[in-house]
Amino acid sequence: MSTVLTVLGAAVGVMVLLPMLYLAWRRLWVMVLARDRIEGSDLHMLKWCVEEDTRAWGGFHLTLDGGMPYEEVKRVVTENIARDMEQPDSTYRRGCDLARRAYVFYDDYTVEDVIEVVDDDARFFRLSDERKRELVYRFHDGRELMGALFDHTIWDGIRMFNETLTPAIHSTPFDSRWLVKARYIPVVNEAMMLYTLAQMGLRYLTHDPLPRLAENKDQHVLRHRFQVADIKDLKNSAGAKFTSALLATWACRVFEALAPERKSLRFGLIVGMTNPRFRNNYSIITVDVPRVDDPGVMAREIDRQVSRRAVEVMPLYDLISLVEIQTMFKARMVDCLFSPAVFERGEAPSKHVADLFFYIVPTSMPMYSFACSLDDVVTISTTWNCPDIDLDQLTGDATALYKVGEDNVIIPLRDETPPSSAHA
Repeated sequence: MSTVLTVLGAAVGVMVLLPMLYLAWRRLWVMVLARDRIEGSDLHMLKWCVEEDTRAWGGFHLTLDGGMPYEEVKRVVTENIARDMEQPDSTYRRGCDLARRAYVFYDDYTVEDVIEVVDDDARFFRLSDERKRELVYRFHDGRELMGALFDHTIWDGIRMFNETLTPAIHSTPFDSRWLVKARYIPVVNEAMMLYTLAQMGLRYLTHDPLPRLAENKDQHVLRHRFQVADIKDLKNSAGAKFTSALLATWACRVFEALAPERKSLRFGLIVGMTNPRFRNNYSIITVDVPRVDDPGVMAREIDRQVSRRAVEVMPLYDLISLVEIQTMFKARMVDCLFSPAVFERGEAPSKHVADLFFYIVPTSMPMYSFACSLDDVVTISTTWNCPDIDLDQLTGDATALYKVGEDNVIIPLRDETPPSSAHA
């Protein structure tokens, strides 16, 4: 019997040791030996782009309050980008080599390669670029809007805002108040990755995910606004954190658009990271939100799960960085990916930003929501990709609604101007 136990123990040890060694090797390769290569879940996205001959487009646009003349905004932003591009490692020069599967810098890029001036909706709201450039800033002279189109393989929201928008409009970047610093402890990190994989596997098997639309062209993009004061009131009355109160507020709204038979939703709560590589700049906490009548109860349950599952943030970040696991994880285990953010104005153009609308189309999740607080208002930009979530009900109080049209253009169906804004 003792011999059998010894053999079984040795077998279990090998089964644990081998994946730990593999993960340790992958970390050495990704973080040290091949830092310019596109790896981890970004590699999965890149392969899709190559297969479809496209890019993983994302975009945003800003509405200004009219305090600075629109032409002056164009001039300042253009000059700021041109000044930044004088540096050989300027982020505006960043791209990717599809054949090498690596990040590159374009030595011959000029400001004209990054900025477009248009006067029609079709061009401004088009989520593609015939030159397949990785980054394009656009000015819509007709609506007096500023926006950007970017390749999500290269930039996530944090890097897009910190490394391109902040220097362009002089806003305040996200900093350590919101970002978790990546750290590495050999053996411990690998062991925690295996633990997190086991937890993910259990949730994968026990979750009944919301369905997704069969056609990407049927996806819609919409925007809601909530008062920060209302979120803070819920936070205080529930004794929860602001993020939990914000997520509870949005979950209550989503449940209104779902059939009553749906008793819970699984949200993937994005946690921003700082790391030694260019990409893979975030991790995710999965939160199972119950359908309850009291939003305070919901907020406290979110708080409880976030505290309990916070130990998985770093291991999941490692896994996302090292292996192609993120798409499978999100597509089968997340009903709604929720990204909370804060936009802080600075001086010059950023001082006059009245609204920020952010979108990723197409999305692989049933729903993707990006929540951005700006002064006394939280704007939640959502890509809808789920037939079970009643679109008419969800958009009843939305301040903006867009559909995906021909040539990958998002067509404004409704877009209300913020009270402080002079332009639509």
